[in-house]
Amino acid sequence: MPRNCVVIVAKNEGKNPFSIAETALDSGSVDKVIISECCDKEEFKKSRELDHRRKYFKGKGAAIIDGGTEAVRQDFDGIAFIDGDLKSVETKWFPLLFDNLEEADMVKVSFLRNSKDAQITRHVIRPLISIYFPEIWQLDQPLGGELSVKKNLLKKLFLEGVAPPVTWGIDTFITTKTCALGHTMGEVFLGKKVHGKKDLLELESMFNECLLEMKRMLTALNGRKIDYDKNLFIELDSSFKKGEEHKEKYMNPMEVFENSKKEFAEHGSLAIPHEKLFSDAMNAKDYDVFFEKTSRIKADEWIETINWIATNLDENQIKEYYLRWKVRALAFCLHESNTSKEAEENTILQARKARDYRN
Repeated sequence: MPRNCVVIVAKNEGKNPFSIAETALDSGSVDKVIISECCDKEEFKKSRELDHRRKYFKGKGAAIIDGGTEAVRQDFDGIAFIDGDLKSVETKWFPLLFDNLEEADMVKVSFLRNSKDAQITRHVIRPLISIYFPEIWQLDQPLGGELSVKKNLLKKLFLEGVAPPVTWGIDTFITTKTCALGHTMGEVFLGKKVHGKKDLLELESMFNECLLEMKRMLTALNGRKIDYDKNLFIELDSSFKKGEEHKEKYMNPMEVFENSKKEFAEHGSLAIPHEKLFSDAMNAKDYDVFFEKTSRIKADEWIETINWIATNLDENQIKEYYLRWKVRALAFCLHESNTSKEAEENTILQARKARDYRN
């Protein structure tokens, strides 16, 4: 029988990681849990079923590397990662995460999400994956922190070729490098995700780190032969049913616009495709004008823009790229995501167009 370990990546989540650990161990599919927690003071506590590793980590990536390396050292066959802020973990998640490693080398997770959620996934990582890693363009939620992986693949990811980042870019790294190595990637639906969400106004650092990591991977893998006929993606069966509407309120686009007017007004100029569309939107004096201007920024315009940004990225202009992404995210929220169903359909449409952009 394979031996399985869950690594919980935590920071200031109080007792919640221990609740996740209990659920995991109750599932019957997990032999051990490692809590890899960022804190100011180093402390290590070990028991037969639970290791609690408290260290000062520079970012999420460092906590994943530390916990994952320890799981490999302890010679577990299957290793899963779970974010420590999750409130909706169920025992039946873990058989789906580990049993499906018989079908795929890595299992990523998708969740029911709010129509206004996941704007970095929808408009940065998924379009760029679709352009440069079309073998997995159907992967719905490539930035999700919940996944399982075979030990030998995790060792490759950490030890061979380009090294993993210590930042939020770790999820981008894991997804793109797995594809570049030619390993299969499954995705399983696990229902509704309840966790500590960040508002669109709080995502600048995450946007920066994810975009910079994607650029780093594209540079490191420059010259990789893309096979448009190859499919490394596997859609896995799940006992959770899709089709519900995510009714939880996430954010108000009008409030985000009002709170962004000052930084929009201070935007600089970029030599990017469709710059006038973005500039006109950021120069809008009120919400009604912004609403009308953003209606012109759709998938085709954004795909050309984000590809240009990824190809010509200048770190000194990262703030300007962030502002264009925020405009695109608000355009999507205002015009293409009135329901969860509409948001998902338009996300897939944009990904499909991105896949065909260079083919």
